Amino acid sequence: MKNILIAADLYEEGPRPWNQEWESKLSVQEIQKELEELGYHSLIYSDRISLVERLVAIRPEDRENWLVWNLIEGYQSRNREAYIPNLCEFLGIAYTGSDAYAQIVSLDKSLCKEFAKKLAIPTSNSQLLKKGHRELRDLEFPIFLKPNFEGSSLGIYDSNIIQNQKEYESKIRELFELFDEVIAEEYLLGDEITVGLLGHFPEYLTTKPARIVTPGKVYDEHTKSKSEMPETLIFDLNSSEEKSLKKYVLDLGTELEIVGPARFDFMRKDGNFYFLEANLTPGLSLRYSCLPILCESSGISKREMFQKIIDSSAFNYQNSKRFLYGKGKF
Repeated sequence: MKNILIAADLYEEGPRPWNQEWESKLSVQEIQKELEELGYHSLIYSDRISLVERLVAIRPEDRENWLVWNLIEGYQSRNREAYIPNLCEFLGIAYTGSDAYAQIVSLDKSLCKEFAKKLAIPTSNSQLLKKGHRELRDLEFPIFLKPNFEGSSLGIYDSNIIQNQKEYESKIRELFELFDEVIAEEYLLGDEITVGLLGHFPEYLTTKPARIVTPGKVYDEHTKSKSEMPETLIFDLNSSEEKSLKKYVLDLGTELEIVGPARFDFMRKDGNFYFLEANLTPGLSLRYSCLPILCESSGISKREMFQKIIDSSAFNYQNSKRFLYGKGKF
C-alpha cells in the first residue's frame, strides 16, 4: 500500500451542530504530514462525490496499492460511520479501522450495551426512547439522557442529568427536536475512564486507561473543542483496575472483531467499572484528541500509532473474507 487517500469530513465545511465529530482541516493536514513522513504518498478528499469518483477510477489491478484513511463521520444516519467500510469492501480497496458491522453496532449505544451485557461487562440500567415511546420504565432517578447515535458529546450538557419527572419531560422534548432516539441511563456519579485500542484480533494492543477530568460535571459538547483540549487525562489507576479494564476492552474487541483505532469509555463508581460506549472512529488529532495521548503515555509514539493502524488495515485486506467479493475472488 503505497498510496493513501484520506477521506475526511472537514469541521470547517460542515453544518452545525452535526459537524461536531468532524476533524478540523489543520488536524487532517497534520495527519497527512505524519503519513508522508512514514513514506506514503497521500491525498485529501473532503468532497464525497469526488471521493467516490476517485475510488472508482482506481484500476482493479492497482487497488492493492491503495488505502483509504477513514475520517468520514457523516450526520443524521445510523449507518453514517459505515459509509467508507461498505464502499471500500464493495470495490476491493483497503481502509482503516473496523468494518461496517462493528461501526454500526458501536454507534448504536443501546445495542452496544447489549453486547457488553452478553459478555458480563457491567453497564448501567438503561432504556431506549423513541418519539412516541417516551414513558420511562423501571429506571430510578437521577437518570442521564443522551442521543443514541451521536458522538463527541453532541447534545450533552450538565442539564442532561435529570432529577425528577418534571425535568425529564422538559429535557426529552428538547432532545427529540434534534434526535430521533435517546438513551436514558441511571446516572452514575463517578470517574469517567477511557482506554484506547490498536491492532486486530488476535494481536490487539491496549493503552493504559486514563481518568478524564473536565471543567463541568459531564464530558459535554463544549468540552470537545476543535481549538483546544480543556479536559485532562490522568493516568492514576492501579494495576488491578488496569487488568479489569483491559479484559473488558479485549472481550468487546474480540466479540465485534474490532480493528484499531478504537476508544472505550467507562464510568468508575465505588471501585467498579461500568461500560458507557465504544468509539470506532476516534479522533486522531494531535491537538485535541484523547487517543494520541493515551498511546504516547503507553509508550506508543504517534508515528508508531499511525503505522500500527496501517499494518492492521493491510492485514485485514490480505486475510479477511470480507474483501473477496470486491476483489472478484472466491
